[in-house]
Amino acid sequence: MKNQTRHPSPFANRQSEKKAFDSAMRILTRRDHTEKELVNKLRQRKFDATDIENTLNRCRELGYVDDSKTAMAMAKQMTARGNGPLKIRRTLEQKGVDGAIVQSALTCCGTEDDQLESARYIMKRIRFRLYRESDSQKRRVIAYRFLTGRGFSLDVIRRAIIDL
Repeated sequence: MKNQTRHPSPFANRQSEKKAFDSAMRILTRRDHTEKELVNKLRQRKFDATDIENTLNRCRELGYVDDSKTAMAMAKQMTARGNGPLKIRRTLEQKGVDGAIVQSALTCCGTEDDQLESARYIMKRIRFRLYRESDSQKRRVIAYRFLTGRGFSLDVIRRAIIDL
């Protein structure tokens, strides 16, 4: 038998592109993802670069992937949970969001006075943990570490723990 070379079907690429798009839809139904997250998940599922790029373009066209909206929603959610702008910035950057979009999303954190109010509210919530410690200096260290972990700036932290 002769050595025959098979030419791929013209629909073969469309089929793999459809599978990539279907996979993207399953990923995006669980929660919003940034473009970078979606690309990484599609790569993990072994789709080729062309299919991933076409799928990403189609998701953008349909409005299923929008880093601006995703970043703003995540920033609002994290702010509501008591996180400061430094942690929100770090989280969004790790998810591959562009710096200008991150900066825009951080507007939901409010002014420094709003952040101070949030930090003071958090301090009220953890006051029982703080006052187990009798040494006021150790209480300040505990509060400082806690608020630092939440992503508040040093100025906000200093102002929030001044009464401890």
